[in-house]
Amino acid sequence: MGNVVSDFLTGLPGLVVASNITPDPETGIGSGTDGEKIRAIREGVDKNGNALFPMMPYTGYRFMSDADVEAVVAYLNTLPPVRHRLPKTSLEFPVNLLVKFAPQPTGRVPSPAIADPLRYGKYLVTLARCGECHTPKDKNHRPLPGMDFAGGEVLATKAGTVLTANITPRTWIPELGTGRRNSSKRRPMNIRNTRSMGRRCWPGRKPSP
Repeated sequence: MGNVVSDFLTGLPGLVVASNITPDPETGIGSGTDGEKIRAIREGVDKNGNALFPMMPYTGYRFMSDADVEAVVAYLNTLPPVRHRLPKTSLEFPVNLLVKFAPQPTGRVPSPAIADPLRYGKYLVTLARCGECHTPKDKNHRPLPGMDFAGGEVLATKAGTVLTANITPRTWIPELGTGRRNSSKRRPMNIRNTRSMGRRCWPGRKPSP
């Protein structure tokens, strides 16, 4: 039923609100057509023609197949409508202008090759935008070359700071990746940082070249 994201996450460029996406006709998306909902999901444009702030991950959803996005909309249409009025997102300058260039037309998107595990896995990882959180970025928020999915991205919230994990399958630094452990090359864990899922984490350390 939506919430004010900027009340929790720090560093956002203004008031950022996750909309009510239940079928309530007044405070939700019940008055929109299926086509308008699909356009918002994959292209980042609401029914009034306004660009959505890309924290709504339409830059990844634009690769969602026609069949999948139609299924998503069909499911959303079955949710119980919840009347929950929220403020509108209000972005600061210059983000309020730059965001207008984020949406892109999608066109037709074929269904993925489910029988091919690698291609289908890439499709799912792209939709989930795993790299968005698990790829470290420079001061201009650009992904660091050669560091895809390597972790170390800092997520600052009002409840504390979270460092994302390295989800690459590197086996020679087992604590930094998700691959098979190699006890002969295991390194002591640094326990001064926060824990994820009860396991000790490295403090944003990058993998060795």
